Amino acid sequence: HEVSNAIVSSTLTTVVVFLPMLFAEGIPGQLSKGVASTVAFSLMASLFVAITIVPMLASVFFRDKSEIAANVKGSTRYAKMQSRFQEGRILGWVKDRYESILRFSLRRWVRPFVFVAIMLVAVGSGGLMFLVGAEFMPVSDQPFSSLKVALPVGTSLETTDRVVGQIEETFAGTPEIKLFGAWGGVSEATSQDVAYGSADAGVNTAQMFIKLQEKADRSRSSMEIIDELRKKMPAVEGGKFEFPDMNASMYGTSDKPIVVNVYGRDLATLKRLSERVIEAISGIEGLRDVDTSMRKGQPEIGVRIDRERAGNMGLTAGQVAAEIQAAMLGTIATAFRKGGEEFDVRLRYAPRFRSSKESLGRIPIKTPLGSYVLVSDIADVASGTGAVKIDREGQMRKAVVGANYVDRDLASIVKDLKKELRPLEEKEFPSGYSTEVTGQYEQMKDCNDYLEIAFLLAVLLVFMVMPALCE
Repeated sequence: HEVSNAIVSSTLTTVVVFLPMLFAEGIPGQLSKGVASTVAFSLMASLFVAITIVPMLASVFFRDKSEIAANVKGSTRYAKMQSRFQEGRILGWVKDRYESILRFSLRRWVRPFVFVAIMLVAVGSGGLMFLVGAEFMPVSDQPFSSLKVALPVGTSLETTDRVVGQIEETFAGTPEIKLFGAWGGVSEATSQDVAYGSADAGVNTAQMFIKLQEKADRSRSSMEIIDELRKKMPAVEGGKFEFPDMNASMYGTSDKPIVVNVYGRDLATLKRLSERVIEAISGIEGLRDVDTSMRKGQPEIGVRIDRERAGNMGLTAGQVAAEIQAAMLGTIATAFRKGGEEFDVRLRYAPRFRSSKESLGRIPIKTPLGSYVLVSDIADVASGTGAVKIDREGQMRKAVVGANYVDRDLASIVKDLKKELRPLEEKEFPSGYSTEVTGQYEQMKDCNDYLEIAFLLAVLLVFMVMPALCE
């Protein structure tokens, strides 16, 4: 009865500290809900033990002294041990010193010094937060990695294969690498990813995977090995070699931990500004694999239909586009069955009738009157380049500049990055164009904002529980 109120108060004040974490959302919620519920359940279980089982055990071990003395006369080993425990020979030394220190600390002239010492320790501990770095997630040693190879547009498959072979020789000469593999171009396995824009479609690109030795069998970390491999990549003009952050992929965040979004409307301007951003931040210590989503466009042949001329022939833009698509991609005319399997038969023009700008202009289009007109008669056919991928956010086009980092913490790198971006945005960005730092930094910022709110709620709940139980 004497200590139950204090035990309940101390336990509940700790439980309410974790209570706000149960209502977190997103990644902070996924990280904190399990911890909060586990701690709360454990504390409530310990409270149950403290007010039920512990008093019962105390009634056995801490008996009346007269009863203990009678047991000592019996010379049983259990009674003697119980006597020594009750007399304080085990805990007496600690109890006496604690009592003397407590009495000394509560003297009137000592209290200010004790208060100042406690405040110095608290402030000093809080000040250490500004001396250490900040990360969204701890960087762990991964036994595997990958490499994205992107050579200039127009590179043949043979050249890509030769470059990949050079990289494979580098991998083979690295003792920490256990297995590696590569593929390039489009296959049946990657065609769907290409359709959704999550994989490259050209034969100028390749993907490689690396399996490292177990951590116990190598002296270097995976980050050190990958950083050395970056320096050994072949020198190819216009080629890019990127090792994605495997930690970011495992945590379900963006492909690169550091992302700078450049917002605007014109694609050419976005490409120019994203390249200026790359130039500005590439010199920051620790940044690796800086790249932009505004890559060099793929060569293409564009057909711009003159609606007035097509209308005079009784044709719509949709009809002309459908005829061109049927000629270039073909249409499924029938199906071929063999051995219980069915194969589509696609009918389209022979390669010599669809392999150049001139042959595209000579594709005949049937009019509603039964006559034929060439594509070049109702449309302008011209060669050019098209954007590989157009990113949008909130109805606004954007260019994504991403980067990996090594040997530094995320917060310090983002601080230097913002310092470089601020003058660039003020001097060179036209009206309507802006930048925003996202990626893991944005998620870390959201998590910190939530923790600040959770801390304030926890303090409020503690001061609500303590008076309710103690008064």
